[in-house]
Amino acid sequence: MKTAGWFALFLLVLAMIGVGAGLITLIQKHPEPNMIEPAGVGLVRLDGFVSPGESLSRSVDALDSLQRDPRVIGVILQANIVGGDEVGLTILQGRLDVFRQRNVPLVLAVDGALFGETLQLLLVSNKAIASSHSLFGTLASKRTTTIGTPPSGSISADASIAADPASSKDLDLPDLLIDLANARGIEPVALAQLAAGDVLTAAEAQQLRIIEQIGGLEDALAACGELAQLGAAPSIVVAGQKSIGEQFLGRLERLFDRIRPEVRTQEKEVRP
Repeated sequence: MKTAGWFALFLLVLAMIGVGAGLITLIQKHPEPNMIEPAGVGLVRLDGFVSPGESLSRSVDALDSLQRDPRVIGVILQANIVGGDEVGLTILQGRLDVFRQRNVPLVLAVDGALFGETLQLLLVSNKAIASSHSLFGTLASKRTTTIGTPPSGSISADASIAADPASSKDLDLPDLLIDLANARGIEPVALAQLAAGDVLTAAEAQQLRIIEQIGGLEDALAACGELAQLGAAPSIVVAGQKSIGEQFLGRLERLFDRIRPEVRTQEKEVRP
């Protein structure tokens, strides 16, 4: 009788292990964004100089983690970067292209500086926001001669209208600024001072339509939430942090790992 009881317990535990393992496999193979936790917005920081190194590795690892997370349906890039090299920017561009191919909204939140080739982040972002103290520049040497610049005074989108359209043909703009002008609907002549080496404030960048809004992280969250159809107060998904469901499955797997040795021991005792 005692042996039969142990055998029944063994079969029950074995059945529970099988059901649990099947459930784990099913969830891992068919994750649903809203099945365990609500969808949210991922947040990634970009600091310093974009080149292969520890700082870029952290950002890339965070982007890879968010890309694999089914909860993430929007991403904010919080940037304070002063430039980058071709290798680093290519690596970063490759990671961002994954989100763009999946139609995941990208919001650029500049918090300090955006200089040099990193201005291309403005091209891959669905919306660009900058804090009031942020600065923008090309890192070009300051030129002493003007090349079809807008009328003297503050830089503004209105200045490009007053300028002679024909003068834009004489501009020596880098391809990056030409792409930026085309993407943002800006008259190329309005970017001449930026190409000449001037540094723009956030207010000037907004006037030129280089960025859409002046604001902080809360504004970026609201903007990304709206683009991802999550509302103005989306939850933040921390890169690398497991969801509640994943934590539960992890505990379940550890529980099964502890049970298996006991089951094997009982199986030996049951055998004649």
